[in-house]
Amino acid sequence: HDGYRWGVSCYDVHPCAANAKPGGKYAFVLAQIGKPGWPFLTFLDGMKQQAKALEAKSGGTVEIVLLIPPEDAQNMPAKTRAHLKQYEV
Repeated sequence: HDGYRWGVSCYDVHPCAANAKPGGKYAFVLAQIGKPGWPFLTFLDGMKQQAKALEAKSGGTVEIVLLIPPEDAQNMPAKTRAHLKQYEV
């Protein structure tokens, strides 16, 4: 983003956040290379709670996104897929 358009140097997140417009789209982005093992992403419950808190505070939307190569995604066990679906990843 371009904090300078708002007249704020964005080296410090707090001044930028204070001048941010309400709403917007945000994401927590995770990356995985290789077939996920189990247990996998055991912190998703807490991350989802933080996403909901950020949505409530910002008036925006927050998604949890997992970047994973197609071949690794295709080999993902059903248990792992269900875990991701549970937290809307």
